[in-house]
Amino acid sequence: MLTTFLSEIQGEKKKRFIYLIIGLVCFVIFLQIDYLKPYLLSFLPMAALLTVISLIIRSYNLYPSENANKLTNLFFILSLVSNLLVFSFVQREKFIYFWDFSAYWNSTILFSDLYFNNFTQAVKQVYISILNDDYNVVPILPIMFIFKLSGGSYESFVLSILNLYILPFIILFTLFMIKAFNIGSHKGHIFLLMGICFFPALLSPLLSGYLDSIGLLFIGLLLVILYNKKQEELSLKDILLLSFLLIALALSRRWYSYWVVGFFSAIFIAEVLKLLFIKTYLFKNFIRTISKFFYVGIFCVLILAVFFNGFLVRTISNNYSYAYSAYKLGGVMEIFEGLIRYHGFFYFILILIGFVFGVTNHKFRYISTVLGIQAVVVFILFTRVQSFAIHHYYLFTATFLFFFCLGCYFIVNLLKQSTIKSILAVIILGLVYLNFSNAFISSSNSGKLLGKASIIYGNYKLYPRVRDDIPQLTDLTRYLNELTVNTSKRVYVLSSSGILNDDIIRKLEMPEKLDALPSMFVTHHVDKRDGFPEEIFESEYLVVADPIQYHLRPEDQQVIGIISSSLLNQDIFGKNYKVLKEFSLSNQVKAKVFQRQTELNAETKGYVKDLFKQQYANDPLFFK
Repeated sequence: MLTTFLSEIQGEKKKRFIYLIIGLVCFVIFLQIDYLKPYLLSFLPMAALLTVISLIIRSYNLYPSENANKLTNLFFILSLVSNLLVFSFVQREKFIYFWDFSAYWNSTILFSDLYFNNFTQAVKQVYISILNDDYNVVPILPIMFIFKLSGGSYESFVLSILNLYILPFIILFTLFMIKAFNIGSHKGHIFLLMGICFFPALLSPLLSGYLDSIGLLFIGLLLVILYNKKQEELSLKDILLLSFLLIALALSRRWYSYWVVGFFSAIFIAEVLKLLFIKTYLFKNFIRTISKFFYVGIFCVLILAVFFNGFLVRTISNNYSYAYSAYKLGGVMEIFEGLIRYHGFFYFILILIGFVFGVTNHKFRYISTVLGIQAVVVFILFTRVQSFAIHHYYLFTATFLFFFCLGCYFIVNLLKQSTIKSILAVIILGLVYLNFSNAFISSSNSGKLLGKASIIYGNYKLYPRVRDDIPQLTDLTRYLNELTVNTSKRVYVLSSSGILNDDIIRKLEMPEKLDALPSMFVTHHVDKRDGFPEEIFESEYLVVADPIQYHLRPEDQQVIGIISSSLLNQDIFGKNYKVLKEFSLSNQVKAKVFQRQTELNAETKGYVKDLFKQQYANDPLFFK
């Protein structure tokens, strides 16, 4: 039977099938070796992701036939150089990674250890995490193999993200734009690739420790399908593939659900506009297209409702706008201004030019209309809840890159002579590089070179982070450990800035030790999200920063502010504590260790809670 089956398979397909069978057999054999088994199992998610990308590239003929080998070499050089540059950047840091800077690194260490030691339990943990956690472990799955193989350091973590999420997206997007613009010359390939690589918004979250760039891959794949297929002619395979990618995007990070909602909204509005303004587009065509995407939506909802009901209910019913209100900094116009300033006026002008060119050009009109509408919908929905942090801008990265490339393509092709075109392309690329260097290279002279013109660049700058008070923080942590070791005494940190907070102390010795002070409670940083910390009353030692340290508006962190003030001023609550020792940190901040001198009675505890009852009288969950 196998011989008959193989005889029906021709040429390359036959070779690939044989290689696949040999590979599976070897995999099963090596799986029996105890030492190799966890590595092989961790290899599967990575292999699955890369296989999906490669199949879509092949299915939609994205790889150009012209100069293909040169392009492959170019991608190899890109991978090598980018790995060296990112490794060099992280190596120059002398920093304690805390909060979001370390949260994903910490989760990756914990989950990969579980995956390697108890595969069955790890699979269960993935499912439980999807159902219950805003920041689940899904993005960790594909990077585990490289992360574990390379030692589990912060450098390993960042490079794993670079090689499995950022670089594949850059390659996929470059191939997508090469096909869209029909670029055959190797010189054109180089200009396009460098223009995409030097987009700072791609790397900023990566260098800050975020792994949310997994969503860029799914978005890139969705754009490939959207551009290369007529919407009314979507096959069952296309519908299933779109549904899978949209579900994977939403599950990878909860806030990517805004992109999914924006996608369906934009498709519907774009189809209505086609019906209204294109005479040859008939109502039956409209119904056929809408029905295709209706099937996609229904399939997504059914899969989520049946298999991920907890995720679906939580996403729809949770009051995120209240829980994350502390992270909404300013009004809509201020947030929009922040979006522009983050990317820079230089990019935004080219993005705007690209959008105008896209919607007026027949070839790019539909996808430009969809992406433009979707960006507006995403912005409106997201800003109802909170402001954008740097990783949230990934919601716009693929869209902005698309319009940026369109803008550059339009400007360069306004000219007739190829030599002048090349000169203009070099000038644009030079400005792009100056923006990139201004964002990541502290010794960059781009600002000096352009003088006042440097304001056109993005305002987000990330240089290797170095703090000079790590010895003092080490002494503080050692002192608190000495006070609490082999006792039931607990510590609570009343400070919430990048200079001092509980997570800085906790992550002081990563990756060797994930918790440098086991006796320390988790601090409640955001009042409306975290509520009142009863742990303060249970703690023998309170660590307070002087001056009081916030990372948000003081009115959103009143627990930190009011109780710290009480201790520093020794009022009714504070007089129950005395200072044991203080440590000098950066920016003339002192960390003061207070010890409780007397047991807190009900009256004192009531006094502290009364300080917050007026502010949070309408929040029944604040004291729970």
